[in-house]
Amino acid sequence: MKTSASIPEQQDSNLPVNILLIGNNPIEMSRIYDQLKRATGVRFITNIAFSLSDGIAKAISLKPSCILVDDAMENKNISAFTQSLTDDKRTSDIPVALLKSSNYTSISASGIQEYLLKDYLDTERLTNSIRNILKYKRMRLYLYKSYKVSKRKIKELGF
Repeated sequence: MKTSASIPEQQDSNLPVNILLIGNNPIEMSRIYDQLKRATGVRFITNIAFSLSDGIAKAISLKPSCILVDDAMENKNISAFTQSLTDDKRTSDIPVALLKSSNYTSISASGIQEYLLKDYLDTERLTNSIRNILKYKRMRLYLYKSYKVSKRKIKELGF
């Protein structure tokens, strides 16, 4: 049985998981970065962007497995950021998690798969959340491929 800290269940666990961390508070980002470095059973390669526009450029060039965005960025900017990721074919399949400072504020942005409270975030919770995000991504890709195959088979039958 795999431990809770092993991320890629379908992949080789020796493969690194690329994470893009976006935020404008270096102290908060270094805390998240340290938690990613402390994770056992998986190796995270973390890249950091301090603006959303830089985050989009790095998402296109680095093709991360997951993007973590700090909610200190403005709400409308986060919405525009997730919309830009969704609209671009090169980045539309990258899952996004929002790191929230408070549970009382809401950010309405489509394209966010996970919301994480920074105050209660530890290495295990962060690792489990990233694992869940990547599981969701694999499931979505599997369903899409299954749909394409089924659609082709139905077309071959003449329906």
